[in-house]
Amino acid sequence: MYYNVTRLPRASDNPTIPLRSDAVTFLHLSANGRITQARTFPEKQAVLAELEYGYTLLAVWAHDGQATAYAIDDIAALRQTFKVYSGTAGRSYRTVPAELEARREEDAKRFEAKPCRMCGAQVGEACRTYSGRVAAQYHSGRDGSLSGTSRVPKSRHQSK
Repeated sequence: MYYNVTRLPRASDNPTIPLRSDAVTFLHLSANGRITQARTFPEKQAVLAELEYGYTLLAVWAHDGQATAYAIDDIAALRQTFKVYSGTAGRSYRTVPAELEARREEDAKRFEAKPCRMCGAQVGEACRTYSGRVAAQYHSGRDGSLSGTSRVPKSRHQSK
């Protein structure tokens, strides 16, 4: 599912938007139709770390008795502003909210309900890499949909 935001003002055209402030809420519209809201700095970092292909990210700024939605068009600059770098995004964050991990657990139930044709993981198991380690993401199509994947929750990475 893709969203057309071409008629919204672009955030890069308005440098006065206080993106780091709680007055601005991020709305992440994922390719599978899920909408995630982030208001605090750690929540915004988590959303930026989780962005995948097919995302739409909006910044809604509540000011002067009105709310204005802006399309975020420069993710690289925004990640730099929030200190979310590709080497650490999604892995070493201590600030990722518990709700994000809970959502990954819900997604895991859906993905692990079927065996994976790509890696041979059985029902109830996380996807595996070629070397046999737990993969970072479930393989595309394992849940029966044509949309993207989901990250494997941290609980599946722990050795048993």
